[in-house]
Amino acid sequence: MKRLPGCGMISHQGCAGRLGPVCRWHVCLTCNQGEREIAPDCESAVGPEWSVDVPITLLDGTSMEPDPGLETLEDEARRERQKLSRCKRGSKRRRRRVAGLAATRRKQAARSKGRAHSFTTRVVRERSVTAIEATSVRDLTASAKGTRAKPGKLVLEMADVNRRILDVAPCQTRRMLECKAARRRGKVMRSHPRPIVMQSGR
Repeated sequence: MKRLPGCGMISHQGCAGRLGPVCRWHVCLTCNQGEREIAPDCESAVGPEWSVDVPITLLDGTSMEPDPGLETLEDEARRERQKLSRCKRGSKRRRRRVAGLAATRRKQAARSKGRAHSFTTRVVRERSVTAIEATSVRDLTASAKGTRAKPGKLVLEMADVNRRILDVAPCQTRRMLECKAARRRGKVMRSHPRPIVMQSGR
């Protein structure tokens, strides 16, 4: 029995010896996953709500709280940007600062994606129907700077809110819910946030 990362314990038959160092190698695994179905006691619907303060909140009160680690990485990225602004263009020190800032951004993306994966897996595992609001992220994060003839208002405040909305990544969470629900024979319903027009009988 051998343990492979991401696969668990596997059993193998036979062993091929090789003389000298092994530089490159790969393993091919064929798995029969079968069809996954939702448990019969999970026939309930839920609707996630995205916000800036709390990334995701379900209607039953379950929420994905903000991650302090992401705030620490954001502070680290801010310090990296300040150091980068003091570097001379074309210098080796600037290239090192750029590489350090890119590494911090990759850590942020990986940490945020990992938390979204774990939360969406729990939602799809416990609920058979998920209703989400089909909002346009492009419209939500539109700039408020305006034009010269008609300047915008609260431009810096809106820019900060837009960055925080993009950090929540609602489109990424929506794609995860749809893919995982399809694997488990669940359903993700989109509701369009359009105003309801009341028609009178006249």
